[in-house]
Amino acid sequence: LSEAFKTCRWILNQLGENVLHPDITKDDDVTATVDETFSMYSDLSDSKLINMKESTNQVHIDAMKFWSQLVFISYQSLSRPLIHYFICQWAQCNLTDGFCVY
Repeated sequence: LSEAFKTCRWILNQLGENVLHPDITKDDDVTATVDETFSMYSDLSDSKLINMKESTNQVHIDAMKFWSQLVFISYQSLSRPLIHYFICQWAQCNLTDGFCVY
């Protein structure tokens, strides 16, 4: 799973995403990302969420797939707190670029 993490991280970096490394990530980094995500959602009404468009940007769609894989990898072997970070990154990507259905 370590190689899978490295591959996902490398690909996301190539797609322009910033991925924290599990060995140097601090709880404050994860907490800040969770707080930022909650803030993004608190600014949305139900009608805005319902009317959000699906993303057609292939780079965004590919990034979403790899964020999802990092959630799975974290759950299986890496640091459990990183699950929260990766889920938040996935959610922020959806909120900024449109929902991704794949």
